[in-house]
Amino acid sequence: MSGFTPPLNFVVASECIYNLRYGDVLLRTLRDLAGPETVVLFAYAERQPTEEAHFLDSVKEHFEISTVCPPIKNRRSSNTHALLFISCLLLIHDTKC
Repeated sequence: MSGFTPPLNFVVASECIYNLRYGDVLLRTLRDLAGPETVVLFAYAERQPTEEAHFLDSVKEHFEISTVCPPIKNRRSSNTHALLFISCLLLIHDTKC
């Protein structure tokens, strides 16, 4: 791809941690794409709170995390009647990386 040279200004990721078996690969990819000025907007539906918290602890070793919107709980999807748990996070790359 021409014109695609890290570090990027912005990275947008959504629904990337439903299978945390690949969390280390996702974190490595974010670190490869990001630089000190990169803003990463990261959104996910909460499914496995304990595992997701562990993943986010790993992310915090390399990024500063700020919550853009808190989790929205007990909201039903009109299509699936499943509960949706949504967390939106703004990840700012730490300058030490």
